[in-house]
Amino acid sequence: TDGFHSARPSPMALALFDESIHVGRKFAFDIPVELGVAATVCEAEGSVEGTRRFEMSLLGYEKVGGDIVWRGARLLAAEMTRKASEMRGRSALELGAGSGLLGALAAHLGARAVVTDGDEGEVPTLEENAARFCDGLGLGGSLAGAFLEWGTEAGVRAAEASPEVFRRGGFDLVLGSDIVYIPQYIPDLAETIAFFLAKDGEALISNTAVATRTSQPEARALFLKSLDAAGLHVEVETPPDGPAFAEGEWSNTDYLLRIAWPSAVAALA
Repeated sequence: TDGFHSARPSPMALALFDESIHVGRKFAFDIPVELGVAATVCEAEGSVEGTRRFEMSLLGYEKVGGDIVWRGARLLAAEMTRKASEMRGRSALELGAGSGLLGALAAHLGARAVVTDGDEGEVPTLEENAARFCDGLGLGGSLAGAFLEWGTEAGVRAAEASPEVFRRGGFDLVLGSDIVYIPQYIPDLAETIAFFLAKDGEALISNTAVATRTSQPEARALFLKSLDAAGLHVEVETPPDGPAFAEGEWSNTDYLLRIAWPSAVAALA
């Protein structure tokens, strides 16, 4: 079987997962009404005209304010719902996933998604959320959780250890939210995107978090430099004019990056 479809956690992950220290949260999304089958177990009331609303539940660690995801994840999730019809059948990789909201959303929209984190303590949560995944919209998506460190060498090791899950250029969509904040890891993050991104794929990285040991603009500048060194093309969206920031209040240091290989950009021109 294709490794992307293995959503069951490993026995070790089940042994390490402690539900008592997690909280559950429901996330609701409006998608085009033509997507998915009727009357699903994940469907919810309250959708606006021309859309259908579905809910999904995730476990995670409660953050300040009571949420289990940072604001950048909600920003990027909203962007993904605007492109919902493009998700079905794609392969998606979420980096630094935490609770795995973005990968889970991609899976609900029909993608073969893998949610990853380089913190071993986060992986049991990801695998537990993957085990609870229901394809309620009937779009054929799947969700798996896995440990993944960043950097080219780490990518090679992951591809050698789990070739059914990880391979160079193996993902149509690479996702990440609020993961550009520690300078020493930023070049490795850019290398990871370059390693796993398909030649005709797209990476979407949002950031609304405060940087650690540097300023947010300096962290972004280092990330852009690292992406350029990896040979990737980047488009930067910022508030208030960026389409992703059309709704809500945003800081002028928030941003969304659309990342692709130059050949893919040229093909669309």
